[in-house]
Amino acid sequence: MSTGKLAMGVLCALGLGLASLGCDAGGSDGEGSAETGAGPGDTGGTSGETGDETGTPGDEIVIEPANMIDDLEDGDPLILAADGRQGAWYTYNDESEGAEQLPPTPFEPTSGGPGSSLYMAQTSGSGFGVWGAGVGIDLNNEGDPDGGDGMRMPYDASGHQGIVFHGRGNTGIRVKLLTAAIVPTETGGTCETECEDAHGMSIPLTDEWQQFTVPFDGAFQEGWGTAASFDASTMMSVQFQVAAGIDFEYELDQIGFY
Repeated sequence: MSTGKLAMGVLCALGLGLASLGCDAGGSDGEGSAETGAGPGDTGGTSGETGDETGTPGDEIVIEPANMIDDLEDGDPLILAADGRQGAWYTYNDESEGAEQLPPTPFEPTSGGPGSSLYMAQTSGSGFGVWGAGVGIDLNNEGDPDGGDGMRMPYDASGHQGIVFHGRGNTGIRVKLLTAAIVPTETGGTCETECEDAHGMSIPLTDEWQQFTVPFDGAFQEGWGTAASFDASTMMSVQFQVAAGIDFEYELDQIGFY
């Protein structure tokens, strides 16, 4: 696969895992680097949610090469340098004392995946009691994937309908679509207060590989932060997050636009 990838520095955010688990009003001071993974919380109710709560698998979608964000087949943490995208995989978490998440920074792909896939993204951990943990990618960040001083920048995804990916795991996750309106100004966005309430959708992973879609017109905020319309032309990141209090292990592959 492509080796012409560009590196990045990563910052992370908050979110929700299963739709039945809640989220409290986190603050805009929760973003951190790929090394610290700091982020705001996830312990309250689900008031403010709109739209469908969960995504479900459907007919298999073949991702066009220009729309593939990353299939991980080259075994490195950088996303495919296609259609102006640049970025890398990272893990992030709430830094609960005594908790542990794998893989460590810098992120490394794991052997395996659906079908004949050679590599996948895998994360596992336990002990996160504030808002949880996750794995993500920035779509337009030219910094150092080992934790350099890169900055998120908007990526225009308005020509697509949504995100598609393969996943399996022992828990549900929330797929979060970060846009400039909910990302704090100090990390590249335009949000000034009650930031990081990202649009997204809960996905019920199982122990079998399945392909899931997250349509842009079905993504919704959790309702605790500053309200914003979803603007695909200012997408910055895609994150896959599990809620607090869960011993988790989940795997992702073949992430793209459709």
